[in-house]
Amino acid sequence: MREIKFRAWHKPSNTMVIVNDLEMKIGVINQGANYMPFSEIELMQFTDVYDEDGKGLWEGDIISNEVAKWEVIFNTGCFCAKMIKEPLREAYGPHIALRAIVGKRLIGNIYENPELLKP
Repeated sequence: MREIKFRAWHKPSNTMVIVNDLEMKIGVINQGANYMPFSEIELMQFTDVYDEDGKGLWEGDIISNEVAKWEVIFNTGCFCAKMIKEPLREAYGPHIALRAIVGKRLIGNIYENPELLKP
């Protein structure tokens, strides 16, 4: 059984935080002694998939290998990767199963490294 955990991008402070607890009824996350409303965060789930260096991958991460760069997303009930470089998308399709990408390495995420989203 996979471990379910979350992290969040806190928009007002531009920082990534680990979520200790989700308070769904009142719409906040608990991050230590701080409570952050859902309106101030972008919530991301851990995929339980690891890159070649053993780093865990989360929604919003950017990975690469010799072929291309991908953004890790959750789509139609599974974690997959959306290819960033357009020309290759035609050959591989818009999404690929995250576990199917060979030689993947974590290179950043869409919040702290938005420049990596450029093809």
